[in-house]
Amino acid sequence: MTFISSFLLILLSLNLHAEEWKKSQLKIKLPEMNNLEFSNRAACANDSNKPTKSLFILIDNLNLGKTLYRFAKNENLDSSVFTTTGIKTYRKTLLQALNTITYKLVNRQLPLLPVNTDHYLTPLSYQDLSRRCHSLDRCPELDIYIKSLWDLSEKKYLNYIPRILKFDNFNSNLHFLKDEVVKKNRVGCYEVKKFSALEAHLYGGKPTKDALSELSSALINNQDYFSSCDEENKMPSLKVATYQWDLLISDDKEWDRLGFDFWNSLKLYLNYLMKDEAFLKKVAGEYAYIFPSVSMSESVVLASNGCGSISPPSCTMDYLSKNSMRLFAQDEFKTSMGEIELMKQIPSSLADDLLKNPIVDVNRDILDFKNYEMAHQWTENFFDNFSKVKGFFKLRLLNSTKNLFYISRTKVEHFAASLDRDLETLKKSPDSNEELKRSFYHLCAEYYVGTHEKLSFLKGDIDNLSKNEQLKDVLSFNNDYRVENILEYLSSIRNEVILRCNRLEKEKFWENNLAINRPDYKRWYRQEVYQEKPAPFDDSDPSFLKTSPGFISIADHNGVNKTELSLCGSASECARVYLADMFRLRAVSNYLTALVPNSGFPTDANIFNPYSERVACKTYDPWRKTKTSMFQFFVDLSQAGLSIINPMPVYVSATIDPKTPVSFATLVKDGKVFYDPSFNKDKVHASLMLDLGAIAGIPCLISISDIKQPPVAYYAFNGININACNEDSKNTATVNDSSDIRTSKTSHSECFTCSLSLVGSLKQVTTAVPVVRPFAFLTYALINLYKNMSDPENVPRRWEVNPFFVHETFRKYGEIPKKCVRSLSRGDLCLESKCEEVAAKSVYANFNTYIESILTDPFGQQTKIKTSSCSKPIILYNDLSLTGCQMRARPYTVEDFKIPSSCKVKVTK
Repeated sequence: MTFISSFLLILLSLNLHAEEWKKSQLKIKLPEMNNLEFSNRAACANDSNKPTKSLFILIDNLNLGKTLYRFAKNENLDSSVFTTTGIKTYRKTLLQALNTITYKLVNRQLPLLPVNTDHYLTPLSYQDLSRRCHSLDRCPELDIYIKSLWDLSEKKYLNYIPRILKFDNFNSNLHFLKDEVVKKNRVGCYEVKKFSALEAHLYGGKPTKDALSELSSALINNQDYFSSCDEENKMPSLKVATYQWDLLISDDKEWDRLGFDFWNSLKLYLNYLMKDEAFLKKVAGEYAYIFPSVSMSESVVLASNGCGSISPPSCTMDYLSKNSMRLFAQDEFKTSMGEIELMKQIPSSLADDLLKNPIVDVNRDILDFKNYEMAHQWTENFFDNFSKVKGFFKLRLLNSTKNLFYISRTKVEHFAASLDRDLETLKKSPDSNEELKRSFYHLCAEYYVGTHEKLSFLKGDIDNLSKNEQLKDVLSFNNDYRVENILEYLSSIRNEVILRCNRLEKEKFWENNLAINRPDYKRWYRQEVYQEKPAPFDDSDPSFLKTSPGFISIADHNGVNKTELSLCGSASECARVYLADMFRLRAVSNYLTALVPNSGFPTDANIFNPYSERVACKTYDPWRKTKTSMFQFFVDLSQAGLSIINPMPVYVSATIDPKTPVSFATLVKDGKVFYDPSFNKDKVHASLMLDLGAIAGIPCLISISDIKQPPVAYYAFNGININACNEDSKNTATVNDSSDIRTSKTSHSECFTCSLSLVGSLKQVTTAVPVVRPFAFLTYALINLYKNMSDPENVPRRWEVNPFFVHETFRKYGEIPKKCVRSLSRGDLCLESKCEEVAAKSVYANFNTYIESILTDPFGQQTKIKTSSCSKPIILYNDLSLTGCQMRARPYTVEDFKIPSSCKVKVTK
């Protein structure tokens, strides 16, 4: 027997006994979900510009439960049964509505309603309604429009598109999904019981062997963590529910193009359908008349499951407000409310916070999932915090608008006259009017800080209220009560107050002893000036001279009785109340979209990706590290080329500055953030440098800038120390290092110094072997590029894990081998050979079955696959024109397999 024959026999014996995969896991029903997309900070930031494929649907049933309970009591029904059944029915109705809308959208029975209405092909009627009904809870015209589209979708047509195009000039390419964008028109819908490794991608970072092992364990025991939306299960909580909803996308490019329009359409149609009588009667039965009273903006939050977004990221107050909801999911929210900006009466701008913190922690459990055993406990904590803050902000809005409304109806002349009378009284006998004197002192202090034309840094913030469109909608209940009106009234009061305060200052009225109590200042002043921490859910302020009827009184209608309540006791106190409530209104305006919603649509937020708003506002550029690294690499390559012909290593060093917003405090306009034009383009700071230490190791650096003549023509190195200066009154610069150049308007002398540690070093450098110099610089360029591109966080990196492949790999080996981590992190299978992987993928793509074992002959000609639904193996004849059984351009189909006649495998449709 020859050596070759012996070798082949051994090889055959090794391959004839294919390992049996774990059959015990064949009966496990795996959840239908998208691949888990892991990413580092930069990749997650960049992915925020893409539409998400997966949602968490967070439902708060507290208000619904109260409504159902009251209804049952009024109708003498069993309140416990009626309430429990009603909550379960509402959840099913909501999920059924989502599925129905999705089915119609992916089958092109309904058009996509674009989120961007500025496109010239936007249907005109929809464009007009979308703009007029923005942020309105009730918009009958939009309801009628969507009802007409829905009625079209309910009819029996072979092709809906021509009829929809006639309805409002929709575009067949822009406003309809292509076939099979959603794989098999399927969605994966699950109620989340516990958080597990199935949410590990939300923590960020690269998938490790341990993470993949935990994922395989979670998949095997997925019934402990998930239950299908179709299953009849006991509700773990009546108050809240947590669902995961996955669209199984098969065409990523098409989804990236139209995904945002899909989510916008889903919200619009959902808002209509959850109020549609016909649909609710069919699905909700006896509860059909109750559910329309439930505002989805109050009870449903759609959170992106991953780094993608539901709404296109934008640097607007609406978007920033919604994403601030991530605070409510964090454990420290309750204990750190005194530190949180949104609780203050003068919070920092949401955008200012982005400037202060452009880099935040992302590669960890930022929403504290791991601190809760059950998913509903996390969701209850989220909604508990969310509801309390919403209630507080609604009360703040109600009280401030009420006070502003009543005070602004008082004539300014009446204000001025009353101030003068009180001042006259005060000057006649200051010692006997101590309280009035303190009130005027506080009045002047607060108006100087809050509204003074030259001194106040808050005036611009107040003025920007007039640009908040949603605030205008909230205040539109009265034609005479507009933001412009209350701002004009504040301006008038301010003029009267500052005029009198300046007069008192000139008269040195405050030089006499006056006991000032810090608590007597309004709360906003104490927080802003004395950095007092806000008391959670407390907006109360001290008041003076609360006499009845007071300077301004309001009527309180309480049944038959009618009494007069004093709003403020004096003109000075009313002026202080007005300013304090302007600041309260300004504080509310920052968070209107999330905390005081004025629409019936479910609130959506990217709470798992804190970089979505940072990318939108350009405070973090996910590609900056990559761009600067490549830029520096080309600079280094240029240096290598120049060093061939130059006797000295002269090269250009340059850095790229990122786009930088100047200030957000005064740049918010019409809901958008603008930038100083000088910051719109990357700034490149360049300087010529002579680096004598690059090759010879000599510690000497000369940096010169803004000089047209070559530096070598002016500087020679004859000794140990060299000092030279150049004066130019027209072109001046101050240079700290090679990337720091600051221009100056005045003449300035630039001085450059080089100290050499070795005499004759110039000769050593200039006589270096020409081949060595470029090679040295090239080596430096490559090393520098490798170091820069190895940044684990700021160079985008992403990994895609197919949960099904993780499960099958575990079945194959009984564990997740270390060698499989890389393949699985690429979304691939990991088997013994490429032939096995190709065969397995082909079986999964073509047959509805599980693999029990795979055997490929030693020559790679055929692969035998034993499946769970076949007693005999099916055979795949491999395409040997490709090395290593690589997948062909045309995937293997059913026709490429030899299927035994006794085998009844189901072909995947």
